[in-house]
Amino acid sequence: PGFPSIKPYLESSSSAVNMMGIALFTKSFLNTKEHLPILNKVLTGAIVTIGIVTIGMATKQPIWLFFTLILSFGLMMLFLTTGIASYIKKVPSSQYYVLAYSFSIIGVLTLLAVYAGKLEPNTFISTYPTHIGYGLELLFFSFALANKINVLKSQNESQKEQIIDQLREADQLQKNINKELEIKVEERTRSIKDEKEKSEALLLNILPKPTVQELKQNGKAKPRFHPDVTMMMTDFAGFTALSSTLDPELLVNELDDLFHHFDDITEKYNLEKIKTIGDA
Repeated sequence: PGFPSIKPYLESSSSAVNMMGIALFTKSFLNTKEHLPILNKVLTGAIVTIGIVTIGMATKQPIWLFFTLILSFGLMMLFLTTGIASYIKKVPSSQYYVLAYSFSIIGVLTLLAVYAGKLEPNTFISTYPTHIGYGLELLFFSFALANKINVLKSQNESQKEQIIDQLREADQLQKNINKELEIKVEERTRSIKDEKEKSEALLLNILPKPTVQELKQNGKAKPRFHPDVTMMMTDFAGFTALSSTLDPELLVNELDDLFHHFDDITEKYNLEKIKTIGDA
């Protein structure tokens, strides 16, 4: 029996809750926190205001009905403004949001026009404009969500391709690094081999070959007893005085020629040259 008296409050409360849902949907769908930070704060304040008005409706005071009407109209304009601003900023799927919300606004404005006497009332135009507007709004919101899913899918595919390209680049970079390391290792190995050959050549220049082999294998050489050995030490007499009068290049050439003859003799008679020091 008391339903007619509470009907306006129930309708206004349900409308307020509906507006709260749309505000939350708008913040999430249009990502206002990133794209429209100022309007995002306004929407957050609107949600709090809706909550306060909804609580006030429980008191059944007529003043809250007036607040609800004012709030509903203000929220309609806020949502439409947010949608248009998002469309200007080219937020994905914002065009569907603007189109969808326009239908509900047209429905509400049509009903207000009837109440204001601007349109001749009849059963259809007095009852169904908002229903049709909200229905079309939900229909185009579903289109908006479908479009948003497609956009996200396309972005995910693009990001996946970028990740694959980055992995390929990283793999190629790793291959290049490995190749450079291989080249450096080969160069270092070759350098060590060259140094080893130089060191061995130096040892052969001052030690007998069997002794060098023994040093390489064991790190030391055992002394050996030879019962019959002849050792000759040679020196060019007057070399110091001679070196002060000859041109350095001529002097070195003369020494080089003489040492070659000594090398030929040692090779011919299977002798071992122990070492060369200056002219000795």
